Amino acid sequence: MSSPDLGSVSAPPPSAAEAHADIDARQVARLLHVSAVSVFVANRDDRGLHSVAASHPSARELDAIQTSLNGGPAYAAFHDGKVHSPAINGAADARWPAFAQAMGASPFAGASAVPVM
Repeated sequence: MSSPDLGSVSAPPPSAAEAHADIDARQVARLLHVSAVSVFVANRDDRGLHSVAASHPSARELDAIQTSLNGGPAYAAFHDGKVHSPAINGAADARWPAFAQAMGASPFAGASAVPVM
């Protein structure tokens, strides 16, 4: 089974509310001195994760990949409550091999996840 890449999973354009949240995400990225930030929230009804903000279109696409795979750093942080060190772009990552492979098409060097509760 092949994993999705940034060309095969595309995120829909943000709504007006998401666009405002994206502005906030860009400010967080500046504060943290990172290239991009995205924010997932948990839904109590379906216990799933939903991407609600991203500071960069490619970050939103990586969110869509994690959602399609139901796995990756954000999902791991949600399920175990731990910080997950970067999934390195282009490196084989035993934790999320499909996500790591799909990330190869992104402009980012890595992806980390920090749960906020």
